[in-house]
Amino acid sequence: MKRNLPQEAIILLIAVLLVLKCFYQLRAIPMIGNYLSTYSAILLIYAPVLHLTLRGEGRRDPLLWFERSKADLMGSLRLFGLTVLLIFPPFLVFSHWYQKIFFNLSFSPASFEALGTVTLTQLFLVALPEEFFFRGYLQGLLAERFPKKISCLGLSLSQGALVTCLLFAFSHSIIALQWWHFSIFFPSLVFAWLREQRQTITASILFHAFSNLVIAWIGMSYQ
Repeated sequence: MKRNLPQEAIILLIAVLLVLKCFYQLRAIPMIGNYLSTYSAILLIYAPVLHLTLRGEGRRDPLLWFERSKADLMGSLRLFGLTVLLIFPPFLVFSHWYQKIFFNLSFSPASFEALGTVTLTQLFLVALPEEFFFRGYLQGLLAERFPKKISCLGLSLSQGALVTCLLFAFSHSIIALQWWHFSIFFPSLVFAWLREQRQTITASILFHAFSNLVIAWIGMSYQ
């Protein structure tokens, strides 16, 4: 029987989301709520690894989603840095006037308590597992199946990458519905673009974590 890995990946995504939804609903139980991020990270990493291993997909070794040389790593770091410099200065200006005009909030720069802990949490319990599953695993398979390029908000992305962005945003609402979840689609376009530019996920992991930290800082800085 012909293998349909993209279809299997979508089924696995649904299964993972259902398990995460159950964890979230049971978060009042200390043994679940206290380690919810850890359980989620483990599931998002090991589920795709198990699927590809059972399928004997050695050519899709998850280690290939990371750089294999210092030169490749430096290229990803440079692209991450340039993307931050290109996107965040205008975003911060827009965010400032948005907060001021629509909500009449004033700006007072906040400081993170335990910044190192928060940064490590965002890197290893949020950005890494989410990018591993969605950009490394899911986007990798869907982009192979739907490789045609489409321009979206100035970024050239495969159809598979765009579908992944939609699924990424929608997945957050499955776990816990929030009205603003639709907006997750837009930064995910950048995550997807970084993945397709480098063919690895290091830059998207770093940009994802950095974005989350900036958004959290903005939320604390306007009152």
